[in-house]
Amino acid sequence: IDCYKKTREVMESGVNLDKYMDSFYELINRSISLYQEIINDEQKSIPELAKEYIDKTYKQNISLSKIAKHLFTSKEYLSFAFKNKYHITISQYILELKMKEAVGLLNKGLKNSQIAECLSYHSITYFYKVFKKYYGCTPGEYKNKKKG
Repeated sequence: IDCYKKTREVMESGVNLDKYMDSFYELINRSISLYQEIINDEQKSIPELAKEYIDKTYKQNISLSKIAKHLFTSKEYLSFAFKNKYHITISQYILELKMKEAVGLLNKGLKNSQIAECLSYHSITYFYKVFKKYYGCTPGEYKNKKKG
């Protein structure tokens, strides 16, 4: 804004064209710098965008390919950048979210088949297998441990 006023003053004072152009370039450069600052403050990295997308859609059947396609990037870059930023793979992050959600749904009294369906596991057997591998016990055993 100061640059704008300065340029206006230079224009109105009848000063030579060189001085006017210097003020004009200063105004343009300052405007570009301010614009870049605004963009950088609001711009999120690919891993951050991926994490937000996963947080919203993990209950669906999502994959690295779908996330990369959604973000218009390659699977390879997405995988590398996500692991580099969060120190966990995308599939591990999705699994962590699903397992935490599964426990929350167990605690609410949902049946295992309902939980499996809610988290987009196509078979209850696979849900059991994944849950047991993650927690070291079946959903029923986990629920019983929490009661006892």
